[in-house]
Amino acid sequence: MRVQLTAHPIDMLGPQDIKTDDSDLWTPQRFPLTELEQMEALEEDMNDPVKASVYVETMKDLLKPGGIFRAGGLQKNFHLILRVDFMVMFNLDGIHHKIPLKKFANFSRALYKVLKRDEAYVMDDYIAEIRTTFRVYKNRNNKRASVVRRKMKEAEAHIEPELDFEEIICSETSEFIDEFD
Repeated sequence: MRVQLTAHPIDMLGPQDIKTDDSDLWTPQRFPLTELEQMEALEEDMNDPVKASVYVETMKDLLKPGGIFRAGGLQKNFHLILRVDFMVMFNLDGIHHKIPLKKFANFSRALYKVLKRDEAYVMDDYIAEIRTTFRVYKNRNNKRASVVRRKMKEAEAHIEPELDFEEIICSETSEFIDEFD
């Protein structure tokens, strides 16, 4: 099977159209992935080794432009692969009513290939890194939601207090002193 990129411009999200045969025109999923259907289509596409190699190269370009990891590693840049509000629906094993990343074995294997730094980087390292990444993004998302909720409460509470705290303290203290005089 021959792979040929079409003359469409290539942006940082990958090529637009790829010719896999003389008659077949295939458009890869664009990153970041935002829906479960996209993830399932990507998983299905990655059964084909040619399409899988295109996805691996695209993920490498996103996470390691020029062959060098972006600053912060996967914990700072996984949102380039999966959108944050989509990513928080996942975890590695699918516990707590989340979608298991293990269900998408082809995607997981491709991500492992992209993250593999040297021969010392094994699957256990990948699993630890992906768990940490999910935890970091979940915490960031929860923190962002908390800040938004707090700001909304503050915006809704435009009621100005009629008395200042110091006025209450001072008046109570002076009344207390007046009682003993």
